[in-house]
Formats: sequence, structure tokens, C-alpha cells
Amino acid sequence: MIRREGIELLRWFSRDKCLARDPATGDTFLVRGGIPGERVTIAEHARPWRTEREVVAVEQGAAGRITPACSHAPACTGCSLLHIDEAAEDNLLRLTITEVLARFANLDWPTERIEAIVPTRRGGTRVRARFAARFDGGWQLGLRDSAGNLLPLPDCRANHPAVQQGLRTVTALLNTLAGAAAVTSVELLLGDTGAAAILETEEAPAPALRQLPLPGGLVALGLRAGPKAPPELLHGAWPRILPIGDEHAGSVVEGWQHPHPTAAATLFDWVAARVGEVPSLLDATSGAGSLTLRLALQAATLTAVDASWEAVQALRATADRLGHHHLQTRGGKIETVAPRLLEQHHRFHTTLINPMRSSLGPVAMQALSDLTERRLLYLAPAPRAGAEDIGLLVANGWRARDIGFANYHPGTGHAMMAICMERDP
Repeated sequence: MIRREGIELLRWFSRDKCLARDPATGDTFLVRGGIPGERVTIAEHARPWRTEREVVAVEQGAAGRITPACSHAPACTGCSLLHIDEAAEDNLLRLTITEVLARFANLDWPTERIEAIVPTRRGGTRVRARFAARFDGGWQLGLRDSAGNLLPLPDCRANHPAVQQGLRTVTALLNTLAGAAAVTSVELLLGDTGAAAILETEEAPAPALRQLPLPGGLVALGLRAGPKAPPELLHGAWPRILPIGDEHAGSVVEGWQHPHPTAAATLFDWVAARVGEVPSLLDATSGAGSLTLRLALQAATLTAVDASWEAVQALRATADRLGHHHLQTRGGKIETVAPRLLEQHHRFHTTLINPMRSSLGPVAMQALSDLTERRLLYLAPAPRAGAEDIGLLVANGWRARDIGFANYHPGTGHAMMAICMERDP
């Protein structure tokens, strides 16, 4: 570790970091844990792939700094903005969205007009989390600090209480095996009936792992051999994902579990208000369909597309159960399905796009633009990737009507960007 004193913090940059300058050398770099306008002492940690820098002492503070409520700050890298208050975090997210839209979408939008659809509300919100695991005379589960060391989190304030209790339960369960199992991480998922846990190994699981009982306090225990492998259910039953509003859509392993279902319901209401009653709606990246189902009664015809066949099946089953027979489902990547829909002369009044963290690219966005008659809503969990796609829409004559964000991960600098775009009839 190297310490540097007298570092000047110039401006916010890269979500939760500040652009910093060392007056002694003229070097510029990114630092976490600071506020623009401060002079600080930092620590540098050389990692194999990059150097991490964090504030370790404030020499001259700036307005807005608060004492973090969490005892693990600032060492834990799970939350990196606990040194500023919630209002300041919202303003930072507005600034981030303004800058990515200007840079990658050629879209100028006043920062003050970016709506906090789901404003920052810290404490006990995360219902799905993955923790690193290590055996050192006893099992420890936690996140990494800036130096890459595992930091146990016995009282993490960010997790839902049921997730935190599940973490303690799994730790006790692993300690019955001592070091006989090569567990690398543990995923905790809160569903409608309780918490489930998935133990992950880098290779074929040891027989002792398959013999573990289902501990009290968990409703399901699973095992995954590698990060890409599907989980194997050992005991219990996977719970359905927590409802967003009134409806469930798939189990915690079939469907994508929103990290903050209550906040997601607020965002869905925002989307629904802008969709309105429409003759036709295309959900171009539906997943297991939690938002699709929320909008089902607002569209005379509804088509949902997703690359995951499991997600499409889960959506189809839920739609049939609810009697949404006007909802059609299609499996496949949208960059393949959208041009096919064009060839078949389909057109939609409104299109909804909610991809993962990568941009869809020119082929998909051109086809979606051509398919859509009036309104397009884009929900971007990675604002920069979303801005790249939105830039293609701007070039095609689309104009922004409303822009906002939903803070699903308070304290991190990550937010869901939401943009409603229209074009003249």
C-alpha cells in the first residue's frame, strides 16, 4: 500500500469516484470515498488488473460529507457513497445521467429535469446478494475491501434482514464441515416464502456438500458447480420471486429477482402512466415478465420477446394462468426477432426496452425504431450502455419526453435510467 497526501479532488467521475490530482506530480486518477473540492490523503492498492485508490483521511473537507451509518465503511466496497447524504446521492445520479446522455447519445437534457422516480432510501433493501467465501480455521462470508481481502459482514445494513439472517445460517452450516468443502461463494435470494441459498464451487462439489441438511431458516438449498452452471436443488423448494405490485413471475432461479421489489413497483407505475391505453405494445426484452404483466391490461395486443427460453416459458405460464390470452411470447435475441417482425409487417404503437447491462446495438435499435409508431420507453440498468442505444434513436428523429432514475442499489452510484421517447405522428 502507498499513501499520498495533499490530493485535490476535482469533480465527480465514473458514478461513485472523484477525478483527483496530485499537485506534487501532476498525476490525475480516480479516487473513491471523496467529495469534489476536498483535499485528502489517499491509499493506493495495487491489484493484478488495476490500482484502487481510496480516501483514508480528509485534510480539508467539503459541504455534504456525513459520517457513514455503517460500521464497515469505508473498508467495504459494497457501498461506496455512504459518506454523502441521500439527497446528494440523488444529485450525483442526475449528474451522471446528464453526462452520459450528452456524451454517448448527443442528447442535452437539463440536470434539474431528471426525475427521482425512486429516490435514494438506504437500509435493508437488497433481497439478492452474492458473498465470497473463505475457510481460515472457520468459514467467513462477506465482500472484498479495496485491497482485495475478504471482509465479513455480520451486520450489513444494505441487506434485507432475511438475507442477512440467511448469511449467518449458511455460515453456521458450513462450519459443520470445517474445511472439507471448497466453496468459493454463496448466493442468498429472498423469495415469497423465505430465503434460499446457493453454494458455489469452482469444480465438482465434494460429496460432503450434497449431504448437508436444509437448515432451519432457509426454504431451499442449492449447489452450483461454477458461475455459469445452473443451480442444482438439494433440499426444499425454490420460492417465487417477491411480487412487484400484485403479481409473481417465476421462481428465484427462473426469473430475474429485482434487488428492490417495492422500488420496482414505483418504477413500473411510472412506466405504466407513460404507456397509457394503447392498441399494441412490444416488450422487446421481457425477461420473466414482471413489467409485461403490469402492462398487460393496457394493451389490446401485446408481444413479449426474450433471449432466455426459461424466462419466456415462465411468462407464458403466468399469462395463461391470469387469462392474458392476447399476450404473445417469442423466444430469441431481439436483434434477430425484431428484423423478422419487420419482415412480417408488424408495427407497434409503443415499445418497451429493458435490456441487461449491454447496449443492443445498431441492428436491433434500427429495427425497433422502424417497428415503433409513436412511443418508446427504455430502462437502462447501465446508463452508459443505454445511452449508446438512445443515441441511435436520437439520430433517427426520436425526442426525449421524460427522463428519470430508480435507485435500486442505494449507496453504490448505480441506478436504473428511465427515458420516455416520442416522435411526431
